Amino acid sequence: MSHEPALTAEEQRFNNHWQEHLWTEFNAHSTDEAMATMVANPLVNGVPVMMGDDGKEEVYQIAAHGGPTQ
Repeated sequence: MSHEPALTAEEQRFNNHWQEHLWTEFNAHSTDEAMATMVANPLVNGVPVMMGDDGKEEVYQIAAHGGPTQ
């Protein structure tokens, strides 16, 4: 039995959305489907390597090709 508190409805909605995103990206390997789970203007910020991109087309390139456009 888990001792963690149950998720609120909002937390569960967010969790379900996140799980859908992860599935489309890593199981379906579909950049288009993964992008459809994102907000209109997504942001990727790769802090450990200090690189990333901002905006739909730039984030699409990261998702599709594995690296920023910079």
